[in-house]
Formats: sequence, C-alpha cells, structure tokens
Amino acid sequence: MKHRILNLYLIMGLSLIFSPLGMGQALFQEGVDYKVRPGLPSSTLEFKEFFSYSCPHCYEFDSVIAGYLKSAPEEYSFKRIPVSFGRDTWKKSAQVYTLAQFLSLKETLHTKIFERIHKEHKPFKNDQEIKGFFIANGVTEERFNKISNSFAVKSRYKSNELLNKKYSISSVPTLIVRDVYQIELRSVKNSAKLRQLVDYLMRL
Repeated sequence: MKHRILNLYLIMGLSLIFSPLGMGQALFQEGVDYKVRPGLPSSTLEFKEFFSYSCPHCYEFDSVIAGYLKSAPEEYSFKRIPVSFGRDTWKKSAQVYTLAQFLSLKETLHTKIFERIHKEHKPFKNDQEIKGFFIANGVTEERFNKISNSFAVKSRYKSNELLNKKYSISSVPTLIVRDVYQIELRSVKNSAKLRQLVDYLMRL
C-alpha cells in the first residue's frame, strides 16, 4: 500500500514538472526573463515591439522577430511602434515606418528600410529623401503626396509619440506583452525562445 501511494505522488510530481504550467515555472522567472510593469494585464492578446529603423540593436534583433512571426499563433496580435527619442534621424525613421503602413508597403519594404540604413549607411535625412525612396519603390508622386499630407498619418505620428510616453520607453527594442509584461532581451537567444516566452506571458 505504501509503495502504491509513493508511486502515485511520484507520478503527480512528474506530471506537474512536465505540464505546460510546470515547464513555464521552470523556464521563466519574473525579474530574470521578464519584469512586470505597473497596471493590469490587458485581456487583448497583444505583443508590442517598440523599435526604430535607426537603431542597430533593432536591426540585429529583427531576424528573431521575423522568426517568431512565421509561426506566431493567429490569436495573438503583433504591433510595431516606432520610437524617435526626439532625435532628428530617428523622427525620419518613424515617419518612414508610418508612411509604409498607410501605403500598404509595411511588410514589403521592412527589411529594405533596415538595410538601407545599416548596410548601405544611408539614413533618411529629410522629407525629399523619404519621398524619393517611396517613389523608387513603386509609389506614384501623387499618391505619396496625398498620403503623407493626410490627417490620418499626422494623427498616427502623434499617437505613437503618446504611446512611447505612456509606456515610458527609454531604450529599444522594448518588447511588451499584454501591456504589463516586459521581456528581458538578455533571456531571448532565438525566435524559439521568444515564442515560448510570449506564449507563457500570454497565459499568465
């Protein structure tokens, strides 16, 4: 009888260790893999990346994000939010990202924008360079002028700046899950690890 009870406890213990909850507790720890920001977790299953095309760390980390997105669950939403920190060239990068969104070229030009800045060493210095870039990538001058001067685009610039302040972004890339769980980048070695951590935080 004692042996049967001991075996039962052993099986229950192993079940906990190898269950998703047990694995999550073993793999990820608050203060090591993520930190909890003030507030309550959002009911929306959203993963945000605050980034800048001008940031070399964001450029290096983008392959990890790309790998994650290839197999991210459909029920999770992912949003990139450009950050400028008040720097002129970073403001231009934020402008480029927002225009790419409204011109429906966000995915098509994403890597090309990063490579222009970091491989070709050609940051966007003024509005004319931004306009020339989009025209060179198939956007008509008429459409570019219409979109770039639209109220919607200007509102999005302001909205992104307000989000940067709301989340007190001080460095990029910054990854936030459900509004309060901020991922510690040092714990993310590859896209598989990022996927596991995001899954864990979505279920907390």
